[in-house]
Amino acid sequence: GGDSASKFASSTNKNRGAGEPGVPGHDRDLVEAEPEDGGRDGKGGLGALNSSAYHNGGGGGGGGARLAGGAGANATSSNGWGGKGGAGGDGSDNEDLDPLVGGAGGAAGANGAYSSLNWGTHSGAGGGGGGALRIRTAGTFTMGIDGVIGARGGKGGRGHGYSVMSGGPGGGGGGGSLLLQTSAGFDLASETTNLDVSGGAGGPIATGGGSGQAAFGGDGGTGYLRLEDPGGGKSIPGLSTGGTYDPIGGGVPSLLYSKFADLGVQDPRVLNPRNEDITTFPTVNDAIFIEIQMTRENPSLFGEPDFSAIDPDTQETTDIGITSPWLPMKVHDNTGIPGGAFSIPDYNPGVQGSEFSFAIDALNGKGYRFVRYRITFQLDDTQARTDPIPFVDSLTLNFQFNF
Repeated sequence: GGDSASKFASSTNKNRGAGEPGVPGHDRDLVEAEPEDGGRDGKGGLGALNSSAYHNGGGGGGGGARLAGGAGANATSSNGWGGKGGAGGDGSDNEDLDPLVGGAGGAAGANGAYSSLNWGTHSGAGGGGGGALRIRTAGTFTMGIDGVIGARGGKGGRGHGYSVMSGGPGGGGGGGSLLLQTSAGFDLASETTNLDVSGGAGGPIATGGGSGQAAFGGDGGTGYLRLEDPGGGKSIPGLSTGGTYDPIGGGVPSLLYSKFADLGVQDPRVLNPRNEDITTFPTVNDAIFIEIQMTRENPSLFGEPDFSAIDPDTQETTDIGITSPWLPMKVHDNTGIPGGAFSIPDYNPGVQGSEFSFAIDALNGKGYRFVRYRITFQLDDTQARTDPIPFVDSLTLNFQFNF
């Protein structure tokens, strides 16, 4: 939102107390939205042009989004020394949310001033525009009665009054944008309260000061809400538009991490797996990659794994004396991609075959006790939502108690 003006009106320039405008919405790369894609910023409230003594500042305009923001109120001093309210920001026409941008900020009200005495009072700042959010899910998009996803505009600030002058209230920020995409439809407990892209309320009338203050800043305009699924989405009259989301393609790999399992013996001897020890079903054109990692017992918590050498961001080891690196255990790759879908060192499906198990005996003799697995699934580029998906049915690790 716009900042409160930093200069007060003077005897030679009665308009210097105007509030700063808001800021238009931006996308994730901080690129400002074009006028047709995102609402425009609210305009700042003005000071009185004909004041020879004091004036009350006008309210800031609300930021635009899908709908236009409201205008700020005029100050109504009995002697005409009241400033006009700023205009609300224009709305836009971007129902498909491409690009996905947030709402515009509201503007600040104008400062109040007593120019002959060089006095001034600050105005209310404008509220920030609501953000932009996209959520995708392969399952039914479900929300309970108390659930809320909001991208609301911020409220405008209250002006401040002193003696016979007052600053105008700020405009509310425009509502943001929510793009919800699911491959299995929507189940919303409350269509009117689960999702909120409302504009922020304009700021209230100043406290203190004389009569004739601007009564309010402009409200921010309502933002965008779009619900997409394979059947054309869900339209809620007056609230959302629908659209089609039916993705095709492999996308990025899916990762699954198991918890650490206790093998029950210090430094067991793990045996190299066979293909039949891990039952994998990658479908006719997908791929599955299974890795194994082991760690020692926590020296302070007996019977618990030691996590101290695991990077929380990458899940890689930082000390192989405590936790092993991830080792390849099995790959089952039916994608037909030359060299395989996962670029595993020393593995080529054209040489070792599409289903191949790796030696893991490098884990032995290190004092490890706990084991976990990382499974990566890669779909092929023609995958549709109705196609079967790969899965791992069972995994057996053979080991001996005495190394």
